[in-house]
Amino acid sequence: MKKKTVLMIFPKNICCIFLGLLALFVFSINSDGDMGQIHASEAKVSEDSQKAIIFHNLDEEVLILGTDLKAEKKTGIIRFIPFPSEPAVRLAPEGSFAAAADLIKKHGLKFIWQSKGGPPSAQPVELRFNQKLGAHDIAVIKVNDASGFRKWANDFFEKKGLPRKKEYPEIEGIVDDYVRRAISWFVFDFVEVTEETRFIEPVEYRFKTNKLYYPLKTSNTFGGVGSIDLILVLPGTLFSPLESYYEGCLGLVNMKATTSAQTSPEELKAICSDAGTFFGERKVFVQFLKYRGVYEFKEDILADLSQAVLHAIEFE
Repeated sequence: MKKKTVLMIFPKNICCIFLGLLALFVFSINSDGDMGQIHASEAKVSEDSQKAIIFHNLDEEVLILGTDLKAEKKTGIIRFIPFPSEPAVRLAPEGSFAAAADLIKKHGLKFIWQSKGGPPSAQPVELRFNQKLGAHDIAVIKVNDASGFRKWANDFFEKKGLPRKKEYPEIEGIVDDYVRRAISWFVFDFVEVTEETRFIEPVEYRFKTNKLYYPLKTSNTFGGVGSIDLILVLPGTLFSPLESYYEGCLGLVNMKATTSAQTSPEELKAICSDAGTFFGERKVFVQFLKYRGVYEFKEDILADLSQAVLHAIEFE
């Protein structure tokens, strides 16, 4: 007797839409066959990766960033992060990623797998915010003219005891690209890293945008291979886990999405204390995305949230 595994899309009153595509979701299995089995695997937040929790209410985004960093020897490192509008910056609630991991586990989110078988100002660069937040020394700048970025960066590096350079061709090219696309806000985050992998305490950025935003191109400066974990908390489910298995999502073939689940402001309180106010009366859903591959990105993530469906997608 051949066994079948079926992906069912909930709620059930829309299942009839997919009857014509049922053959895509059903895989016959036998012990001698070469065809694979569609199955589910538990979602886990990586220990060695970029990590982000993204809250979005269709008008404003809260981006909580946490990163594991290590170096060959103790040194200082400055990360720069572009934003589509001026961000408000503060340390994220303590334990926010642990709380998010617990939320993923509680709702049993799963990946689907197949086994074998503006106008310029007088200043080129404006410093809008500079403050020490825990292990972070954070500066928020607005770049009006990319040609003035090198001088500002060298002055900033000199204050941190870092050597000046004649040029920063890769970084300057990235900054110029963003400014040409009217993304002129950047955060400079200076932290000390050591030989041991260290999870740098997460920082929360809140900013206006009507699209889901996550900066990717700046990761190209790190190079190599790595992981990116994105925990989405939105008024809808943005991706089908089955479609993401075959096609990827957010423009990345190696980006996979889990199932999703409806959550509540009470469950989100440890991550975002004002979640109830932030989302208002909207239903809220949590979904987990994972990328593993080369840090060589052509575009940032800028996703249209109007494509989200207003229900959970589960696996049975």
